[in-house]
Amino acid sequence: MITGYPEIETATEAVRLGSFDYITKPVRKDALLQVVNAALSHKSLVDEKEKYRMHLEAIFRSAKFGIITVDAQMRLVRFNGAATKICGFVDTTKLEDDFYSDDSQCSKRCLFTLRETIETKKSYDIYRLECKHKLKSGQVVNITTYPMLDEQKGFNGGVMIVQDESSLAELEKQIGKSSKYYKIIGQSERMQQIYSLIETLSNLKTTVLITEENGTGKELIAEAIHFRGQRSNKPLVKVNCSAISEHLLESELFGHVKGAFTDAISDSIGRFQRADCGTIFLDEIGDITTATQLKLMRVLQEMEFEKVGSSTPIKVDVRVIAATNQCLKDKIKRGQFRMDLYYRLRVVEINLPPLRDRKEDIPLLVEHFMAKFNRDFKKEIHSISTDVMKAFMHYSWPGNIREMEHAIEHAFVLCNQRTIL
Repeated sequence: MITGYPEIETATEAVRLGSFDYITKPVRKDALLQVVNAALSHKSLVDEKEKYRMHLEAIFRSAKFGIITVDAQMRLVRFNGAATKICGFVDTTKLEDDFYSDDSQCSKRCLFTLRETIETKKSYDIYRLECKHKLKSGQVVNITTYPMLDEQKGFNGGVMIVQDESSLAELEKQIGKSSKYYKIIGQSERMQQIYSLIETLSNLKTTVLITEENGTGKELIAEAIHFRGQRSNKPLVKVNCSAISEHLLESELFGHVKGAFTDAISDSIGRFQRADCGTIFLDEIGDITTATQLKLMRVLQEMEFEKVGSSTPIKVDVRVIAATNQCLKDKIKRGQFRMDLYYRLRVVEINLPPLRDRKEDIPLLVEHFMAKFNRDFKKEIHSISTDVMKAFMHYSWPGNIREMEHAIEHAFVLCNQRTIL
């Protein structure tokens, strides 16, 4: 035993104190070797953890997106250089008291979302948020929040990732790529092509056939063509051909004179005459009878028709836009639709993609409908959870945009908090 040192009986105790000189009892060589190896392994693990920590620190400092962490009481813990640039944080910033003060004019949606993460321990997304902060005028960002958990799954606070999309949004404006055209929402490549085609068609009289599934927004395309063109100050008359009974459709389209049939107690003006100098939109054109198809063909060729019960021709100047969710070529093969009418209607065809084929537009549509129903229901629901967004992105949406709109409306009816879970 060495004088002045406590009695150390095992090699393990020596390792704990950092010296093998303290060992006073004999230790087998193999046991000592095991302890030495354990000590070396422990040092290697410490070194590896330090290397990992330094690696994370490097990522934290060099990341081009803002990283902001808060504790469980929403106190600001750390932020990286990108957060300083994007959000304007400085060392003295207090998250709620300073940066989100009432005079900042900030919408505070990112703050609300981060607080929601702290309360629910779930992650959330906000797509294309305009900051509206007085120091960050015109800035557009994507926001994602996550709960911050330690290695034992203990809750320590929250993390907010902020990605600046301002340059991309500005570039889209410069090259004419828009996320919204008239009332149509979408920035996918297919939708950009459709926007361009609408611009080309808007000031022409060319007949247009809009095709695709129900719920894709065919009526909005017809409205955009009309209201973007020179006829915008003239009538846009809409006819749902499948909603009008067969024996009344001809009268609805072309009008009738008194006594033309039992219920014709006075003269009536038809939809084509009302649309004179404007546009008529014939929705579900595939449902009209072959007799009506023949009369419609004459209108398209000569812009002339007679009222039911009359032989006096009426001249009109009408732009015709038709739409259908049916395959008219199949109906032609079955003898249910005239081939000449099909080609006369289909001078230009706009084929709208179903929602499942343009899923990159789903976040935009979600934001659009959330804003709409916040106004309608007088609510302040500012985001949806990441899990809900993932479900939206993986769902096939057979009812397309109309189904999505109804799904979000249903969620707004039931949701009594700021976030749809």
